[in-house]
Amino acid sequence: MHPASNSKINIANALCVFRLGMAMLLPVLAWQGKQMTFLYCLAAALFSDAIDGFIARKLQQTSQLGTKLDSWADLTLFITTPLSAWLLWPHVIAREWLFVTIVLLALLVPIAYGLVKYKRITSYHTYMAKISGVLMGISSLLLLFDITPWPFRFAAFFMVAEALEEIAITATLPQWTSNVPTIKHARRLVKKQA
Repeated sequence: MHPASNSKINIANALCVFRLGMAMLLPVLAWQGKQMTFLYCLAAALFSDAIDGFIARKLQQTSQLGTKLDSWADLTLFITTPLSAWLLWPHVIAREWLFVTIVLLALLVPIAYGLVKYKRITSYHTYMAKISGVLMGISSLLLLFDITPWPFRFAAFFMVAEALEEIAITATLPQWTSNVPTIKHARRLVKKQA
């Protein structure tokens, strides 16, 4: 028997809270100069992001609270990671400043637009956002382990495409709606409501 989908305490939500905690721990580790611990915690946070949605669906633990927790955990992780990385690897961030700026803008502009329109953070969880999260996670680790910057640079431009889709979804939907996987789904929702 699956846990109730409206339960506040479940594995999927616990993974989101774990990721939120890791995201807040990263600046502390960076301030203390603990590079390897930082990388392990970042990897654990990224792994939790990769599996929480799957677990929520598999165990029928999807909920509005889970959607909001996931969005807040993602936002916190995406903001604290570059700031923390700058403390630990200033030469890498300085070298990749253009791509780091692109990533931050691709993250913040759609969120700002959603806040202006809906007075809350969008929680679309688009297919492109999921792919973008995986690309950014893997490529960030490759960048910070000083293996290669090229996947990170590619992921930055993929994030721009994902951001444009989120902006288009926000422009299309008259009211806040969560879990809208593509712009096509947003258009279908508008047609159903019309």
